[in-house]
Amino acid sequence: MITKKRKLSRKEIKEDKLVSFVYKAQSFYEDYKNKIFTYGAVVVVAVAVAYFYVNQQRADNENAGVELSRTMVLYDQGAYLQAIEGQQGTNIIGLKKIVEEYGGTENGESAKIFLANSYSFLGNYEEALKYYEDYS
Repeated sequence: MITKKRKLSRKEIKEDKLVSFVYKAQSFYEDYKNKIFTYGAVVVVAVAVAYFYVNQQRADNENAGVELSRTMVLYDQGAYLQAIEGQQGTNIIGLKKIVEEYGGTENGESAKIFLANSYSFLGNYEEALKYYEDYS
């Protein structure tokens, strides 16, 4: 039995763009599924590493600030050698140790300048120049 041919309307002939897009997107996804997951995983890992790095830098900067504030008492009193080396048996670690441990932080960079100034006040200009030049 042959059915009667019916005339298609313009609306029926016209292609649905949303359906076409969905089929094309599904086909693209199937073709590149492994690459999509690989690149997605790389992006997630990069974001996680950046997040942890920024948080670690923030924590290190806070720790450097605490240590620097303890050491500044000696610096302000003019006890530059003790400010450089720290005091044994106390919680003052000294400017040199602050620069070694936290040199990449904002407070670590401030400690570099105070360390260079301390060396300069003690007449050790070579060491002072080294830390002045290392300041960024």
